[in-house]
Amino acid sequence: YGCSNHRTARTYGAYTIWCTGDDVVVSTSGQPQPIGGEYKDFIKAGNSMNYFAERIDNEYHLYIGTVTVKDTTYTNTVLTYNFGLDSWRLREMAHSMKIFSRYFDTTLGQWRLHMGNADGGVYNKAKYTDTSSVIVYADAGSAISSRFEITLNLGNMTIEKKSKNLVAYANRAGGLRLKGRVVDRNQEILTPYLPIGELNQYVNDFQIDVGNGALLQIEGVESGTNPYWQFYGFEIDVTKSGNVLTN
Repeated sequence: YGCSNHRTARTYGAYTIWCTGDDVVVSTSGQPQPIGGEYKDFIKAGNSMNYFAERIDNEYHLYIGTVTVKDTTYTNTVLTYNFGLDSWRLREMAHSMKIFSRYFDTTLGQWRLHMGNADGGVYNKAKYTDTSSVIVYADAGSAISSRFEITLNLGNMTIEKKSKNLVAYANRAGGLRLKGRVVDRNQEILTPYLPIGELNQYVNDFQIDVGNGALLQIEGVESGTNPYWQFYGFEIDVTKSGNVLTN
């Protein structure tokens, strides 16, 4: 079985579940078992390359968008599979969603499904009803700031390295800027972030000079009104530049 989109693949304990494009399958590292049942027609009706999913507790939520099945149109459709009951349910939403994510509510002490729509709104989804499917953030068309940070261990911590060429992969990421810095293990300090470049296309090639060190940190920063952006990762060339003195 193939996978229509890596964003549909999720785990639950020993189980891995994903959408193939024609069905949803689950595996415990053996032969995948199809579980779509009567909802296979819904899965086949949409563009499965655009599907995405999230798992909250024992439920797998698969967003398939607007589909027509047996002459009936279902709008902004979510298919939910319950592992404990081995059953599916369907619901339609008022808004078109672009992403699902897990969020741990420290007040309630439980995981919640957060959903992001095309207009920059973020919704907190109730488990079975819409009573608490409330918007928790809305940008009203204004820019939303976002940031991520990745720390890389570049191998042997006693050897100082220098980063040279970096190739980053992204989608709809115009305005997303990458910065870099190194950690000097001997001094135990962080150098300031230095600019690497802006991601304007799917493949972005940068020559970088962020100093020498044992650890590398990459930061991504974006503030804009685009509906969403996707950062897939990067490749980097690293060479040895010297030894890090130890105390």
